Amino acid sequence: MSEELEVELFEEEGVGTPSEIAARLRELASMIEAGSFTLGDQDVTLPATLAYELEFERSQEDGELEFELEFELRWRTELDGDDDDDDEADDDDDEDMDDDDEADTAS
Repeated sequence: MSEELEVELFEEEGVGTPSEIAARLRELASMIEAGSFTLGDQDVTLPATLAYELEFERSQEDGELEFELEFELRWRTELDGDDDDDDEADDDDDEDMDDDDEADTAS
């Protein structure tokens, strides 16, 4: 059984006009299409196939509606020194990830 360890490697938040944010998203789309890029001090190389989620949410608090649109990419890579038992578990996790994508088809 393996433990999940999550470390935030990069985060970007800001405020801008729809046009400014769209320009940033186009920059990110170009980086994704290229397959390798740098975010902060992290070099990123993408595999040939990625899972994605597109999610649109609405919440209400104190008489106000808040909307949130999130885009997420997911992929897995092998850790050096993995044994065969872990590979089987990873294969099962990949199938679960694919099933989630088919059910969601966006987020």
